[in-house]
Amino acid sequence: MMRTIFLLLGLAAASVVHARPGVVEYSDGHSVTGNVTLTPGKQIQFLDGTQQRAFGLELVREIRFWAEEETMERKWRFREAGKADKEFTGQPMPVRHVKATVALADGGTITGHLFTTVLYVENAEGARKVILLAKQRGEEGQTFAQLVYPSRIAFTDEAGHAGARWTVKLGHAPDEFMGLALGSLTRLDARRAGAGQYSLAAPLGEELLLGYRQGNEIMVGWTTNAEEKVVARVREGVKDAEDFFDGKELLGVWHDEVAGNVYSLMLLHRKGGTTLGGAKSQPWRVSVWRWKYDSETNQLMLAGRGDLFRGIIGHGDALPAVKTSEKLWRPKVTGQQIVVNEN
Repeated sequence: MMRTIFLLLGLAAASVVHARPGVVEYSDGHSVTGNVTLTPGKQIQFLDGTQQRAFGLELVREIRFWAEEETMERKWRFREAGKADKEFTGQPMPVRHVKATVALADGGTITGHLFTTVLYVENAEGARKVILLAKQRGEEGQTFAQLVYPSRIAFTDEAGHAGARWTVKLGHAPDEFMGLALGSLTRLDARRAGAGQYSLAAPLGEELLLGYRQGNEIMVGWTTNAEEKVVARVREGVKDAEDFFDGKELLGVWHDEVAGNVYSLMLLHRKGGTTLGGAKSQPWRVSVWRWKYDSETNQLMLAGRGDLFRGIIGHGDALPAVKTSEKLWRPKVTGQQIVVNEN
């Protein structure tokens, strides 16, 4: 930790503007790849608890963002001067407070809030401005899903591949193994590291969900703790959600009552036509959707989504069979190692 602080304070003054190859991923699933730079002469300003830090991109391996708090607010005015009685007008507006974890090139991490920061991503299509905000305020009638924000910035050069990986001992070797960070819904890169052993990108302080695929069967770490009232409300929300995937199967619901979030495990597939050619033209996803839920009003709003597994099948082909396991759900971590015992 002392080494990290020394790097931040000692090298910040010497920071120079230079481009680094990377990718910016957004909460709605789209991404932008190219050379990433800060505004010339600027640094990242970061509040880590009560300590303010300043550093350049050369010290950063990855930044992940997630919603710390989401509320629906309305415009209001006092009914009468000098009295506390308020009169609300207009439709609700989504307000989101964003928290961030920065993974440093030396393996350290810091968590807190970014001051408003402007990045530029330049590629063959030109330069795109990316604004990082600690607080977002939407328009009247807008939903949290429509209020898109950068959820992850990762660099692909040498510094971007340093440190922050965990070892997972699964005991067998499936065809595909994946992880998902529940807070930011970031899909975590997993690499085979031996018989039944994998190297997994660290979740950076977030809750961890694991899954694997063997042939046409998928096992996902999951538990269901939601009351039937909440599950029924999620079923309604899934049915009403407009989505490219016109086949939507709800597999499980987990209610994080402390944060006011509800997570749903979904099997999504496309039944209608697509622009894909060839025998296989129908994409599918095993996805986790995050909903903002108000238990007092029973109001539900889609706030984010992340894919755990992806594939494409042909018309009439069988979808993967998805099962759940509590032994893969929020697994126990010792140091930077996870041992999963499914027996």
